[in-house]
Amino acid sequence: MPTPSIAHPLFRPALLAATLLATTLPSCAQSQSPPAPPTGLSGSVSLGVATVPRYEGSPNRRTLAAPDLTLSYRTADWGHVDLDHTGLGWTFLEQDALRAGLLLTADPGRKDHDVTGLGFAPGDDRLRGMGDVRASAEAGVTAGYGPLGLTYRKSLGQRGHRGAQVDLGVSWPVPVTDAFALNFTAGASWADQRYLQAYFGVTPEQSAASGYAVYTPKAGLHKVDLGVGAEYTLQPDLKLRASAGVSALGGDAKNSPIVAKKTGATGYVGLAYLF
Repeated sequence: MPTPSIAHPLFRPALLAATLLATTLPSCAQSQSPPAPPTGLSGSVSLGVATVPRYEGSPNRRTLAAPDLTLSYRTADWGHVDLDHTGLGWTFLEQDALRAGLLLTADPGRKDHDVTGLGFAPGDDRLRGMGDVRASAEAGVTAGYGPLGLTYRKSLGQRGHRGAQVDLGVSWPVPVTDAFALNFTAGASWADQRYLQAYFGVTPEQSAASGYAVYTPKAGLHKVDLGVGAEYTLQPDLKLRASAGVSALGGDAKNSPIVAKKTGATGYVGLAYLF
């Protein structure tokens, strides 16, 4: 999406991790107030490789292929609609540095065993006995001003984590040359008790099946993130992209018995064709 810091959270907990850093970090080549792109359809197709923790708090890692397709349709009067691996977003307000929108996205859930192949859901054999967190749809609102972006999203229905999250992020694009640019990002996420219970809590039943101690986290800080992205223009429609990020769990999340490593790193390198 053209303005992912507004249309979507800056960072997701291993959500479709194959393209996590490649597409959630705002485009390196953009300035804070880029000229409005032309109306109509645009997009990109990319393929890369990502390395991520198997789940938030896991000491184990996974490397996987990272294909992605993004589409954006911009109108003259009604903003723009964007579709990518994280979901569907509508940015209906863009006035100078002010932005606002709606989004419909997805949480991939989590498996209680190792995930292989192109499976995007986090999972680790360390979670045996914890059961799966089911995938779920989420709806939310977004707002931003200049380099700042704020997103609120809530799980829909009774499956999945059933919770809500708030993400705050900031980005600093740094053009280096006409062909090469960097982008630095920082973000923080807060979550309610339902979300943290689903991903970091341990019920008595889960404790008996997994061996982890019973744990009931309270609502609060989920994590903080730092990231850097790099983009090199090979041709006007062909770009080489790489990115790296680090995420540190906070609040009650970091003290969960399933957390073996409070800080996790992610990395991505790939090639994108723009149209």
